[in-house]
Amino acid sequence: MQFSRNQKISRYIQKELSEVFLSETKEHFRGLIISVTHVFVSKDHSTAKIYLSFFPTNQKNQFLNLINFRKNIIKNKFCLKIKGQMKRIPELFFYLDTSIDHYEEINSLLK
Repeated sequence: MQFSRNQKISRYIQKELSEVFLSETKEHFRGLIISVTHVFVSKDHSTAKIYLSFFPTNQKNQFLNLINFRKNIIKNKFCLKIKGQMKRIPELFFYLDTSIDHYEEINSLLK
């Protein structure tokens, strides 16, 4: 199976951001698990849409707002991790991954 350049970059960003969020949870989000579920990079690699999932699932929007507030700090840590690996650092946009909620809703309907 061959992967396109965008898929490789998306996976690389997902891996490195997961490590950044692991260190962030130790410092600022104690008791919270942040998962980077999907990363979509634009064709010119200038933007990246990052979908996040939180556990425990209460107050997801507040956590997403806090992450967006700390976006520059997170991007700075991300840049330090990948320096020299990417030609262009994409602008990061964080979104809430609702696929788990959708799955639970369908599962409850089927029961």
